[in-house]
Amino acid sequence: MYPVRQQHSWYTVYALSFCLLVLQVPHVPGQRNLGRNSSAVTSAFREVVAGPSESTVRIISDDQEVALGAIVSADGYIVTKASELRGKLMVRLKDGRKLAAKLIGVEEAHDLAMLKIEATGLKPVTWLSSKEAEVGTWVVATGPTSEPVAIGVISVPTRKPAPLEMPKTAPKTNSGYLGIVLEPNEENKPIIGRITPDSPAARAGLRPGDLVLSVGGRMVKTTDRLIATIQGLRPGQTVSIEVQRGEEEKEFSAKLDRFPLDLLSRGERMNMLGSELSYRLGGFPVILQHDLLIKPSDCGGPLVNLDGKTVGINIARAGRTESYAVPAETVQSLLEDLKLGKYAPEEEYEDKQVTLLRQMIREIRADLAKAQEKLNELGENASAETRRSVENNILELKRQLAKTQEELTKARNPRKPTRN
Repeated sequence: MYPVRQQHSWYTVYALSFCLLVLQVPHVPGQRNLGRNSSAVTSAFREVVAGPSESTVRIISDDQEVALGAIVSADGYIVTKASELRGKLMVRLKDGRKLAAKLIGVEEAHDLAMLKIEATGLKPVTWLSSKEAEVGTWVVATGPTSEPVAIGVISVPTRKPAPLEMPKTAPKTNSGYLGIVLEPNEENKPIIGRITPDSPAARAGLRPGDLVLSVGGRMVKTTDRLIATIQGLRPGQTVSIEVQRGEEEKEFSAKLDRFPLDLLSRGERMNMLGSELSYRLGGFPVILQHDLLIKPSDCGGPLVNLDGKTVGINIARAGRTESYAVPAETVQSLLEDLKLGKYAPEEEYEDKQVTLLRQMIREIRADLAKAQEKLNELGENASAETRRSVENNILELKRQLAKTQEELTKARNPRKPTRN
């Protein structure tokens, strides 16, 4: 833990005064840039981040730096931003050590994930209620280095956004586009509500009412997972889409288009100008808003005050001049459940049993179609025994199909063990 300081040191007061002066001086072309994120300014905050930087880690996913993380226990538990995590995970500490990380839990509402590394003697962050961070309070984003990631001030105190106040995900013009509008439902299932005419979905044969089960072999149990999966694909890419239509499961092939620019609102276009926004940038139950100009890959780490205490976890770059943090007290309330696996991450890809059962269903359906065709082709001269044999075969295939579909449902929704 960091020592509690009753008042800011003369060095911090000097840094604050220097930054206030810099922010009032306009930049003149040809002169040295003294913007608040310039090295000349951020270096004045080195004392502020000296402690919390030891509690900050860099998250590496499939060999790419995707986020920061905050150490929350001495024995290797780390909280970070969930939606940026993919594939093989590594963590780099301030001392340079690079360790493998295991994903323990994902809390989707706040986009938080819990990682675990094999390490001891780590320094956890020191928490402070976000209620202590009033509007205009100086705050700093820390990284696992001696330099601050970004500096700024609290713009809006901790609040609960209105449901339609902010989009949940940022549109990407270079992402894949299927051309469907999902139907709102309490269970958040990816049910198609409307098909855009002459879209990839329309050309593939998808229909309103279809429940999307998987895209490219990746299971999509929620609307959020479906949107993230489609936006993670490239325009022109052809993918398999499996849906449930009534009592049947059907598979289609769709060639994705590029996301149409005319679907973006004026505000969304303005936000995208000159800014790299987080993919998951809204839909959070509670936020602490500030004006730090952080990159999406620098989300997930601590947001600290001038005493180095963590008032929140940076969770999204949401616009040109706005970023969000999950308040410290909210994060703290979720830590134990994340550690215990209450929010265990879902498997993104089907396991071998599910894949095998799907293949069996396709084969049974093909045999059933052939048997039905054979029955229809039997003429009046066919013996009763021959007709009865074909009909019995059809009944047996239908029984096999029903049983295999039931097994598939159980395999897709395994009963999780209860925890005492």
